[in-house]
Amino acid sequence: MKPLDLGMIGNNSEESLQQILDNICAQFNLDYAAYAGVNTIDNSIHGVVNYPDAWKEHYVEQGFQDIDPTLAMAAKSVGVVDWTRLQKINGFRKVFL
Repeated sequence: MKPLDLGMIGNNSEESLQQILDNICAQFNLDYAAYAGVNTIDNSIHGVVNYPDAWKEHYVEQGFQDIDPTLAMAAKSVGVVDWTRLQKINGFRKVFL
């Protein structure tokens, strides 16, 4: 898999980041995918997911963004987050089980 140049996504691209996530899921037989980027100046997180709308609404209503270990791990890494490593971290069971 070649690296994804997010600078190429936007007005000049026919493929949105949402579509790219859908393609990645299809290629690797995944249910869903997420992309998050962290602005290290103001510590804000920006991202996109292809999760169902009902899950996204539930996630925000429950405040899961404040305890989600996948976000914490993503903020510390430039690589893919391996969820199997997160299952013992506080918050994982509350968010995902």
